Amino acid sequence: MKLKELQSNFMDALLQQRVSNSISALSETLTENGQLSALQRIQIYQNAYRSRLFSTIDSDYPALGSLLGDDLYNPLVNTYIDQHPSESPSLNNFGAKLPAFIRTFEPICHQEIVIELCDFEWQLRETFNAKNAKALLPEYLQSIEDTRWPTLTFQLSPGFALKYFNVNTCDVWKALKEGDAPDIHATEHPTAWIIWRRDLITQFQSIETDEACLLELVAKGHSFEQLCEALLEWWPEEQVPQRAFQLLQHWLSLGLLT
Repeated sequence: MKLKELQSNFMDALLQQRVSNSISALSETLTENGQLSALQRIQIYQNAYRSRLFSTIDSDYPALGSLLGDDLYNPLVNTYIDQHPSESPSLNNFGAKLPAFIRTFEPICHQEIVIELCDFEWQLRETFNAKNAKALLPEYLQSIEDTRWPTLTFQLSPGFALKYFNVNTCDVWKALKEGDAPDIHATEHPTAWIIWRRDLITQFQSIETDEACLLELVAKGHSFEQLCEALLEWWPEEQVPQRAFQLLQHWLSLGLLT
């Protein structure tokens, strides 16, 4: 048997694809070793590989398993592994499709807290792994010439995300991380949350509706003048410049802008 064929049979057996043919061909190349049969030795590799994939999901979604419990979590992860096998030598993004997959998985696809918590945990991971960028300092605003303000645009830090949650998802996450039983309840209105990384610490906080709207516009490249126009929906015209400048100072203090 050629090396390439041997490797192919081993991977097929490992991934449990074309099982009977692959295992049969692979078994013929294995020598006897003590009391373990060739099939048992192959199964050791299969179980170890699957266990590694399972532990990757555990690491990426540490609170999700605590929320669901083993009876729901284990079938979820096993089905995900079956339907979304690893396609890369790196497991860095193996769990990336779980937030979308969980929306289709019975019997939890209709549980909003499960969907939002899964999405939140993956975003925390994505934000933490985002590339580095130097944040603007609050003093930056003082260096801007008056004539530049109307057309001024800003860039959000890498990994920044704006999420809207219908459940107290972040409070539930905190409780689960601390080993406490979470108090799960729907919010009166969808709550906007920002997630970003400062230095090596991922952070998140809730924000008001007008701030969320402006951050969406910033992400789309809208100018300072357009931001002020948007604020007219919530603030009297004479208070708009003050509110806009206040938000810019706040974002700079958090390290949101680069």
